[in-house]
Amino acid sequence: MNAGIADGPEHELQIQGLLVLPDEILLQIVHSIYDIPDITALGETCQRLRDLTQDRSVWLLMLSQEAQRLPLPRQLEDRTMWADLSSVQLMSIVRRLRDVGRTWLSPRMHYFVPGHRQSCALDPIFDSESGARSIYSIEILLDRWLLCIYHEKLVEIWDLDSVLHDPHKPILCTSQNISGHGSFSSAITHLDEKTNILTIAVSW
Repeated sequence: MNAGIADGPEHELQIQGLLVLPDEILLQIVHSIYDIPDITALGETCQRLRDLTQDRSVWLLMLSQEAQRLPLPRQLEDRTMWADLSSVQLMSIVRRLRDVGRTWLSPRMHYFVPGHRQSCALDPIFDSESGARSIYSIEILLDRWLLCIYHEKLVEIWDLDSVLHDPHKPILCTSQNISGHGSFSSAITHLDEKTNILTIAVSW
């Protein structure tokens, strides 16, 4: 988007050329844009394009794309629930998922724990040559807590909001090693939203 439309008079001519097209064609163009800043920039050019970039179908498509690469909050795992979401709600969810993807998919060697200013190195026992652990299951709870279950009999809960303030300071809230032989082969989780009690059952 930024590379295709320049600033200045040429920019205005390109926008005017776009506006000759019917809404159906313009909406297909918007559907092809993946980057949120590009969609935002297009919507700032005029009211007609603003309305199109805020169309519910645009953000519903983007949510579907995010669902293919990131775990969704539990309340969104059932896609029939998406039908009740407004365009504004979809925009908020997609932006949140993009922030999660941008910050949590970046490689890092340190993390922070609540109440401590100094960083902690990732446990080398669980680090592979690429610096990654073997994740069995990953789940977002209450739209904030990231539950990671590793094959190496390790369970961690991370605070997603922490990286929104500083991508280089993820906060590890709790980490629990499970005794036993071998690696995890299955795991089931249940969150009681009335008591906020999380139950995890694993087997190996």
